[in-house]
Amino acid sequence: PTIEANRLLALEIVKHLEAAQILDRHAGWTEAAIDQVVQQVESRIDERAHGTALRNLAKVLAWAGKLEEAERLARQAAELLGDDAPAHELLALKAATDGDLEAAIRHYHRALEIEPASAKAHNNLANVLRLQGRVEEAIHHYRRTLEIDSTSIFAHNNLGTLYESQGRIKEAVTHFRRTLQIDPENGRAHYYMGNASQSVGKMDEALQHYREALRLLP
Repeated sequence: PTIEANRLLALEIVKHLEAAQILDRHAGWTEAAIDQVVQQVESRIDERAHGTALRNLAKVLAWAGKLEEAERLARQAAELLGDDAPAHELLALKAATDGDLEAAIRHYHRALEIEPASAKAHNNLANVLRLQGRVEEAIHHYRRTLEIDSTSIFAHNNLGTLYESQGRIKEAVTHFRRTLQIDPENGRAHYYMGNASQSVGKMDEALQHYREALRLLP
């Protein structure tokens, strides 16, 4: 759905209409005339609106798992919009998926320079930092996520599992319980609560949470 693709499609439609004798081509319909029309059309394009449209399409493609296409459009959007936080987040997602964690971190940092209050960017940056073993930085960004959005289930679960891996069970449980207050049917939180309860010997409580996790995530 690019401008160039639409131009080519329009020209093909004209050819088919002419072949079907639905229209007669004007004598002035030359390559030079077509180029003039292209210039007129492109001069009326709002680059910012076009960049926003490309970025939104890139988001849809990313949600659909088509990250190669999403990355291409996100780069085009960034060129038209200048620095754009959502475009950098999409580029970070693609980089992380490709295993280029340093590039992902750079893009998330740039997104947060542009939009410091993006809870999603903080949480996703924390996930990548965690993969690199940069635990304290990850904790900082999970906490920052929760300062912006205290109901972020992803951040509560992520921070809880990170605390649990450090043996900080009490702090981990606080976040798992908070998730279950927000969403009592969250199977992952029940599973994490089961792990935390088991690690401190609370077997009956662990069984209860594991059963709930299995009911919700069979």
